[in-house]
Amino acid sequence: MSAMVQDTRPDLAPHYYRDNFAKLCATVQQRYGDLLSDDEASFLATFDALSFDAQCLYIRLISRVGPWFREARLNYSELGALDTAIDELLAADLLMTAEALEIDESPDEASTPEPVAEKPADIAPAEKTAPVTEPVVEEPATAEPVAQDPAVELPVIEETQTDTLT
Repeated sequence: MSAMVQDTRPDLAPHYYRDNFAKLCATVQQRYGDLLSDDEASFLATFDALSFDAQCLYIRLISRVGPWFREARLNYSELGALDTAIDELLAADLLMTAEALEIDESPDEASTPEPVAEKPADIAPAEKTAPVTEPVVEEPATAEPVAQDPAVELPVIEETQTDTLT
């Protein structure tokens, strides 16, 4: 007889992440608004002015690992078509495209530029032209065998040699 396993995960609303972020921002504005820098206050005002879907997409993007994302790989069923939200984030300067990068900065020069997001904590307005050192999609590292340099001789440890404590 097998026991049934109960799913103990809470039922979350489809846009819980946006709701939680909005509550966090409102609390920060209410309690610490006088301590916010001009840039921080400007970001909160810009975020508040976004449409619901654009807010949701922004939160999804900043929650992902890495600063660059291909539009074709963005799939959030609760948002539907992302074109309008992407355009809104681009207009609000909360998203940038690979086209906005200089050629030597482009994460993948051979591909057609697509909108990509960069996390606000990783980029300041004055730093938008800083070189990008991370690829758009990082491939997992594989262990390659290390060839031994024939000019280097490694010491041979005999099996009969043992260390003893006295």
